[in-house]
Amino acid sequence: MARVVSAYKPNHTVFAFTKDLKVLRSMNFLFAIYPFLIESWGKYPIEDEKKALAYLESN
Repeated sequence: MARVVSAYKPNHTVFAFTKDLKVLRSMNFLFAIYPFLIESWGKYPIEDEKKALAYLESN
């Protein structure tokens, strides 16, 4: 998905979260994509969203 978004050369920053280090490294080369590593995902997607937002707010 990050590769598709990057292909459109967005004017805004896109934050992408992954638990896979190999995927994170490959996203480093994509235009306007800022990848972040989250080591563990919750059981429900809303937990993951909250974790990602908290991570962005703390940095």
